Amino acid sequence: MNDAASTLVIDLVQEFIAFLNSHSPGWIKGYYRFRAEEARHGANASYTTASDVQLIGAVKASPL
Repeated sequence: MNDAASTLVIDLVQEFIAFLNSHSPGWIKGYYRFRAEEARHGANASYTTASDVQLIGAVKASPL
């Protein structure tokens, strides 16, 4: 991975952690998945708490 890609990944992780901290202070693990193919790309995310797994919807979390 080159320096530009590393910087981008670090920025994404920081944004994701900030989002989790503001929306669910009790989160335990967060998962952010990005997939890129030739003609399409997309992402989805989720996180765990002590009692369940929450999916992060694109409509509610559009800035993320």
